[in-house]
Amino acid sequence: MDFISIFLLAVVQGITEFLPISSSAHLILTGAVLGTSGQTLATDIAMHFGTILAVLAFYAKPITGMVKNVVGGKEKGDFANPKIIWLLIISLIPTGIGGFLLHSFVESYARSIFWIAINSIVFGGLLYYADRFKENKVISSMNWKQAIIIGVTQILAVFPGVSRAGITLTTLRFLGFNREASIYYSVLLSVPTILGAAVLAFGSSVVIELSTVFWSILLSFIFTLLCLVLFVRWIKQAHNFDVFVYYRIVLGIVLLFLL
Repeated sequence: MDFISIFLLAVVQGITEFLPISSSAHLILTGAVLGTSGQTLATDIAMHFGTILAVLAFYAKPITGMVKNVVGGKEKGDFANPKIIWLLIISLIPTGIGGFLLHSFVESYARSIFWIAINSIVFGGLLYYADRFKENKVISSMNWKQAIIIGVTQILAVFPGVSRAGITLTTLRFLGFNREASIYYSVLLSVPTILGAAVLAFGSSVVIELSTVFWSILLSFIFTLLCLVLFVRWIKQAHNFDVFVYYRIVLGIVLLFLL
């Protein structure tokens, strides 16, 4: 792909990855609008590596605290609880199995504009309902059963338009966790999930130019980090997820109308 296409796709990836609006759907739509050649699931995933680096940079302090606490450190704070590491591993088990089984099916049948529109509307509505739950649990109060539930529902994120961030945030809010804690767990869970998806994609004999990979990582890192800063600040100011729900529904309706 040319640099302009890479730039625009990376910007879309960086802005949409952790917002509950489906980054994969927006990458597909952007590619369709731009008419980019060579855009596949593998090139989409190449855009995700920059987001992983952004996560490590944004949550460097609590992640470092968790690692220290695993080996006997005394870092304080709910986000530094080493229990979270084991919960993430538990969540990944059903996600990994489901993603592996559905990978080929999604590539062949589920990346159409129609299904992106339907998923955007339906799962946007679920997020709206889930965000009305009034419980305010902290993330360290999660148990292994809840971690499994999150992992199972995250399987649905392989379908463009569902949104990995959206479905995990929806599940966490249904389970009663506060918004900031929900974002934290959803973002951390994205790292191994993205890496696993990358292994599947690049293990399929897909070739991507090194220059595409380099610019995708760099640009998506910059815009993802910026998005995380603004998103968390928004939630800390006691805002809800409604604006993203409205966006999803409008997007879905517009796509259906265009079809």
